[in-house]
Amino acid sequence: MSYEVTCLGAGSGNGEIFYGFYMATVLIRILLTLTIFILYFILMDADKQEKLVFILSYFFFYFAYTILEVKHLMSKLQDKRGSE
Repeated sequence: MSYEVTCLGAGSGNGEIFYGFYMATVLIRILLTLTIFILYFILMDADKQEKLVFILSYFFFYFAYTILEVKHLMSKLQDKRGSE
């Protein structure tokens, strides 16, 4: 999802618009993360250790996804720049 939204901004050719689209995807991910955490802590009857395991594993996968997404996005944008 982030790639498609970011490409909309990149397709404009304007750096400020691209930056705005990218920051919008980051904001959406942060809000979704907060929503997941709040729902987990409200709805799940877990002890402190289970909550810590959930947070650590969630952030591990979140950062792994972010790294892969940035690598993929950079390669796509470099390909797009090279074709111009």
